[in-house]
Amino acid sequence: MGWAQAAILGISMLVLSLGPAALLVYAGYIERIDLANLDWTGVGSLAAIVTILINLVLLASVVVGFQTVREGQNTRTAELMRWAMEQMDKVKDDERVVKTFSTTPYSTWKNDPAATRSAQQVTNAYSRMAYFVNHQLVDISHFRKLWGVNICLYWLLLEEHICSEREKFSDKKTAGEGAFVRSDFELLAHRLIAHFDRTNPKMLDAYLKTLGRKRSGNLLHLEPIVE
Repeated sequence: MGWAQAAILGISMLVLSLGPAALLVYAGYIERIDLANLDWTGVGSLAAIVTILINLVLLASVVVGFQTVREGQNTRTAELMRWAMEQMDKVKDDERVVKTFSTTPYSTWKNDPAATRSAQQVTNAYSRMAYFVNHQLVDISHFRKLWGVNICLYWLLLEEHICSEREKFSDKKTAGEGAFVRSDFELLAHRLIAHFDRTNPKMLDAYLKTLGRKRSGNLLHLEPIVE
């Protein structure tokens, strides 16, 4: 039930409550009533009942309105999640390319057209997704459950590439310093890395190990694993 239906319900209840009195006035019966002998206690009770009915209608309108807003938010979230899934499907091949090249130092593939194109596609997709989370258009828990690990991994794998892009455009070095390029991606990745390091500290490092990479101390940047 939407706002329009709630308004119609409220008006209907109001008419049902006040309609009989209006008919009495229109028919001239009010003038025949002996006000001196009228039971005002009964009139007060009737007025109280009418007031309660009106308040119940208003309360129902508020509840219906709240449900309508919540349903609208759920619908918007569902649409955003469907869009995000489509974005992820589009970059699956690019993610595989990035994983392949990321097993070697960035300096060995930064000038490779295929590698840089795939890196660009992946960072574009995650940046767009991160924008919706960082601006509270969708709850972070949805992305954390579906793509949380991937967001962290691809930030760690592509951090050098993003820093290179920022340097090329004379941008700030980090989002904390006010960088514009891929700032939403960085902010979301750092939030998720902090979450996983707190709740499951060994998981990200285990994923990175499968790619022959590891984090350098407490820093976020990677370095190859030396056997």
